[in-house]
Amino acid sequence: MNANFLKKVADVLDALAETTDKQASELRQIKHEERRLKIEPLLGKLSFVTGQSEEELSDKLANADESILSMLAKLSGDTDAVQLGGPDGTKTAGYSGKADDAFADWILS
Repeated sequence: MNANFLKKVADVLDALAETTDKQASELRQIKHEERRLKIEPLLGKLSFVTGQSEEELSDKLANADESILSMLAKLSGDTDAVQLGGPDGTKTAGYSGKADDAFADWILS
């Protein structure tokens, strides 16, 4: 084989490696930004609950598993899921003050 041909193949492989590294870096950056946007609404609530600064929590959660982030989002109420101990959105027939009035009459009698 010709040395010139091998040099061209090496140049192509180097260019391919650089392109792949650049794309991988861009993908990591996009995923990091998506994760940061997902974590951002949780930081204030988690900071209040844990007593840690938002910067500390952001660093810790940046490497957390996606399922953990989803669970934290559900617990903090930042999704459409039912909060633990919160209302479940069940519709009732309507409010009637009769029960309250009856209880008040019973208490006051």
